[in-house]
Amino acid sequence: MNQRNNNHRTGYVVAGVICGFFMLLLLIGCIIITVKICQYADEGKIDAWLEEEDSDWDDDDYDEDDSDWYDDEDDSDWHDEYDEDDDDWLDDYDESDSEWDDDDYDWDEPIVTYEDMMEGPSNGKYFAYETDNRVYDLSYQVEMISDEYFDEGQSGDDYYTTYVQYFYPVVSGDVPNVDIINETIAAEWQSFIEYYEADYRPYITGDEDSIYAELIGRVAYMSEDVLSIVYQEDIMYGDEYYDAYVYSLNFDMKSGVLLDNTQILNTDEEFAKTFVIKNNVQNGEFSDLEELSYEEIAEMMDTNRLILFYVPQGMEVGLNTENGWVSITLEDYEKYLKVL
Repeated sequence: MNQRNNNHRTGYVVAGVICGFFMLLLLIGCIIITVKICQYADEGKIDAWLEEEDSDWDDDDYDEDDSDWYDDEDDSDWHDEYDEDDDDWLDDYDESDSEWDDDDYDWDEPIVTYEDMMEGPSNGKYFAYETDNRVYDLSYQVEMISDEYFDEGQSGDDYYTTYVQYFYPVVSGDVPNVDIINETIAAEWQSFIEYYEADYRPYITGDEDSIYAELIGRVAYMSEDVLSIVYQEDIMYGDEYYDAYVYSLNFDMKSGVLLDNTQILNTDEEFAKTFVIKNNVQNGEFSDLEELSYEEIAEMMDTNRLILFYVPQGMEVGLNTENGWVSITLEDYEKYLKVL
């Protein structure tokens, strides 16, 4: 046996093993790097890094203490209002003060239009509030108006902001008392603003008293005989108190007279029992109703807490309670009509 040749061959084998080991390490490293690159690409970190490299960011203006907003995008207040198609907001943004420059904002242009919020006529088994039930071949027409109210000020060392967005119908055409009808419809949002300016604003102490409100008036039903308008109102007082309310109006379009909702249906205890049963089927149990007797419910339906208006399916009947509101769609309402 040639010992020298055996040793030489053994050296090649050892060298090959070592090279193979390093190649394996290199392959594993490449795989890890590739996986990380794919992961960063999926998370958008590569795009963010490239954008950062291409931007004109001024490092002197960057405050590391304020960098948390970038990491938690979902918790930022501005995120829901940001328009990706409009980058001009960057020019007006002041890092030292996160408030918008109100002089640069066009408050005459509503954030959301009436058409944006509607889904077309209510054709399902139950009435849907987010629907537009206007009819266009009658002797009168209804136009929807979108507007908003904005107020801000200072109380002591604190600031407050109030924003109210409201939608309301305006009637035109061959209808008696059409001006009175429109004044009655508009009085709902007007009275809220008057209440704010006269009875609420004088007692504001700071931002915790700011108001954000939506008063959305809709056409629930429209025919030659009846026009039903329903306001759905959601009001946030500061960060602690929330109020939800439904206000309904029914007009006799032959005479131009506002109907008294409490004089349309016979809402006695038997009706109250039917109302609760139908509500449990349509909406599920509502705690405010479960805590009331049928007698108490009937008494509440004889007050301005009553929700009642005509709908394509029949009639919508409900109550405004201490913790919100509830309503049901009543197809066979005729058998509950009051006999005049």
